[in-house]
Amino acid sequence: MTINELQDKVVEEFSELTDWMDKYQMLIELGNELEPLKRKI
Repeated sequence: MTINELQDKVVEEFSELTDWMDKYQMLIELGNELEPLKRKI
């Protein structure tokens, strides 16, 4: 899946949500799926 296809999927799913709490929860869930950032020390 290309980045544009993935973006379109997320935008479509996000636009289906009407309650702000549902949108907030979706953002949290998407963030939890990301790999942690590497820290520079």
